[in-house]
Amino acid sequence: MPLWLALRYGGEKLDLSSDDNERLNRGITAAIAGMLTVVAYQAATAKYHGECTQAVRDGQGGYECVGDIVTVMGPDYVMAFMWIALAAVAFWAGTTRKSD
Repeated sequence: MPLWLALRYGGEKLDLSSDDNERLNRGITAAIAGMLTVVAYQAATAKYHGECTQAVRDGQGGYECVGDIVTVMGPDYVMAFMWIALAAVAFWAGTTRKSD
């Protein structure tokens, strides 16, 4: 991720043409999308995952775990969906054309 950010925002200072920089950014983004897809697959096919025993609302509209993290049987489909959604965003970012 730091390499991608460095090339995304500092790549113009390198001795690369803009096309080479664009290809490098797209390649790194595609690799990130692939890794996120693998993580989503692993989350969807896991034999067990961790869950919080008790959560309370925080002051910003979310939840915070105040109980213990216990191991439960079965895959975590919510995290699998989140990982695949992030992979889709990375894939979209890697395949859309740069506006001129």
